[in-house]
Amino acid sequence: MVVQGGYIEDACTDAHQAAEKALKAILLHLCGSFPRTHSVEALVELIGAEGVDVPTRVRRAGRLTVYATARYPWPQEPVTGEEHAELVAIAADVVSWAESMLLEHKLGTD
Repeated sequence: MVVQGGYIEDACTDAHQAAEKALKAILLHLCGSFPRTHSVEALVELIGAEGVDVPTRVRRAGRLTVYATARYPWPQEPVTGEEHAELVAIAADVVSWAESMLLEHKLGTD
């Protein structure tokens, strides 16, 4: 599906990257580093292993991992507008949660 001069799968890749970078920011704050991975599931699990209560709405972000490579030839069914909207909403939840965690110092740095 083409959306405003691009492919909707590219926009899903952007949603994945936003969530990935937000989660890596939390890991950087918690551990001083983060792993070289595009797996959102792995990043969420690492944050949880640090004692952070990761909400369900953020755990849903694992659905974004498949779009880490969507900018390459896409072997799956085309993404629908509804799927795209849901994935963007998931990424927005992750970014919002990460921002609030970092800004409110809920990561044990008080």
